[in-house]
Parts: sequence; structure tokens; C-alpha cells
Amino acid sequence: GEKFLVKRKNGQSCNVYALRASIGTADSNKLENGVVRVFRGEKFLVERRIFGVYEKFNSNSGWSAGNGLLPDFFSHWSYVHSGRKLLLCDLQGHKGRPGGPKYGSEEYYYLFTDTAVLSEGQCYGCTDLGPEGMKDWFAHHVCNDMCKKANIEGIRAAPLRYPPALPQLCRGVADIIWPRKPQPR
Repeated sequence: GEKFLVKRKNGQSCNVYALRASIGTADSNKLENGVVRVFRGEKFLVERRIFGVYEKFNSNSGWSAGNGLLPDFFSHWSYVHSGRKLLLCDLQGHKGRPGGPKYGSEEYYYLFTDTAVLSEGQCYGCTDLGPEGMKDWFAHHVCNDMCKKANIEGIRAAPLRYPPALPQLCRGVADIIWPRKPQPR
């Protein structure tokens, strides 16, 4: 997964981890109650298991559960940090607390899974609602103290003035948030 460091109000840091799913291939038919549900050779998406209490923090339409300042700030920050090209949202997973499961040795953290990516080119699947989705997300987003402290309060999605060139927008945009490591030759 990817790791982001966020400073909390009290000066302590809180790590945010965004887990990536991986694609697998079935090595045999998988049955459920005698019915083949996954066929040999079929591709499937696998997410890592999250221990602890599962929570939904926000959605890709701008809804917020209001159960943490950091997730809503993180979505807003991802938009600003990507140069207004991406917005990570639909945040769900686990918020680390004292007495709960640790992530490594950490007690305070957020662990997000199944994150939606909204992009200018609308190239990240069916949950990528594109520029209109970004505008909708910001129409519902209420900046919190973390947004204000980071001076991103006034930075919001604006209507596009021209139609985007989709292949150019989709190529390499994820590298802004999740840089790829060079592959050895």
C-alpha cells in the first residue's frame, strides 16, 4: 500500500495507508453450493483483509459520515496535491485507536481500501465520475479545520472550459499519487 503522513491538530502525526487491490487468476473452478462461481483462468480482484472495525468515511458523490476530519481532508488534499487532476474518495476502512489492532507498531492510523479515483479523463473504472463527479463532491464537501490549516479551503473543482483530451489525461495521472518504481531491465 501507499503511505501518506498527515499532521494532526495536536502536532502528532497520523499515517494514512491506501491499500491497492491485486488481480489474480483462478487456478481451478471455484464452487459455491455446487455451482461454479469462478471459472479456471478467470481474473478476479483481491483486496487485503482489514482487521478492526470497518467504517465508511465518505463517498464518491461527496457524502460524508462526519466520523473523522482526516478522511474528508485527505480527499480534498489529494485533489490539490495532484494538480487538480485526481480526487481520492469513497474512503472506507479502519481508523486505528488505542486498544485496537495496530498497523505494524502504529496505534493511530487510517487504513483505506477500495478507494475510488475521480479523474479529469474518467479513466479509473465505473466509480470514476470524472470532472462532474469532482464538482459534485466539492458541492457537498464542507472544509474542516484541517483543510483550513493546510490553506486549501478555497481550492475546489471548477467547470471545465474545454473538453479534455482523454488519452493524454489518463496516461500517467496515477503516478502523481502512486509513483511507480522503475522496473529493472
